[in-house]
Amino acid sequence: MDVDDGRIDTKDAVAKHVASKKLGFPVLWDRGGKVVAKYGVRMYPTAALIGADGKVLWKGIPQANRAGEYAAMIEKALAHVDLEALKKNSDPFVTSSAKSVNQATQKSESH
Repeated sequence: MDVDDGRIDTKDAVAKHVASKKLGFPVLWDRGGKVVAKYGVRMYPTAALIGADGKVLWKGIPQANRAGEYAAMIEKALAHVDLEALKKNSDPFVTSSAKSVNQATQKSESH
């Protein structure tokens, strides 16, 4: 998932970018920058691996030469997730702290 800081980019600009790049993942336009602030993003691009409990497992600047390291971190994090339960659940946020992030993002989109 990509989170776009709405304090920098307009919603229309983000929609055009997503359409032109044919991105195969969800993109949140974070109108007021609440999600960006919650996770302490200070520069772009910033990537984060967020666990099923909503806690940041890793945050930094993504680098192509570290793809194997990132894959290993993701595999380790997924070992603690019930993937079958996720497939059955229409809401990918399955923990209370992650649900609060989801609710905050929905509120920031609607304002």
